[in-house]
Amino acid sequence: MIQVGYTKTVNDEEVDVIETSVETPDMVEVNEALASLQTTLSGRTDIVELFAQEYFGEDDEYGNRIYHKVGFQDLI
Repeated sequence: MIQVGYTKTVNDEEVDVIETSVETPDMVEVNEALASLQTTLSGRTDIVELFAQEYFGEDDEYGNRIYHKVGFQDLI
């Protein structure tokens, strides 16, 4: 599963927001989701970047999944 989202600025801090998940690792679907998200967010000044991230089986000490960004597009 690959998550597609964006990073936005909130009170001078960057926050990641997950918009959608692509269940299969099909990069065509991921690229379509990123393009759709870019269109949806166009004109917003608080958006820093769009990204795709994937879980590679690594968890933190609390059992939370650690996702790694596998692609991103800066918007500033």
